[in-house]
Amino acid sequence: MTQTTRIPRTVSLYEIVRTHPEAAIRLSSAGIGREYFDHRIVDAARAMGIPVARLTGLLELEDEESR
Repeated sequence: MTQTTRIPRTVSLYEIVRTHPEAAIRLSSAGIGREYFDHRIVDAARAMGIPVARLTGLLELEDEESR
């Protein structure tokens, strides 16, 4: 059974990419570039105009597949 790790919305994209290098590939494939890595998840989603749930969903899927 796979488990999904919930990622706090206050974590920066940089921290996620640093701890889960595969996340950079997933973010890149969704069109999210390095210019957003210094933003917290909430701020990055707001700056891109996408729902926070979509952004966290991308990151949570990465963790789920790696188990």
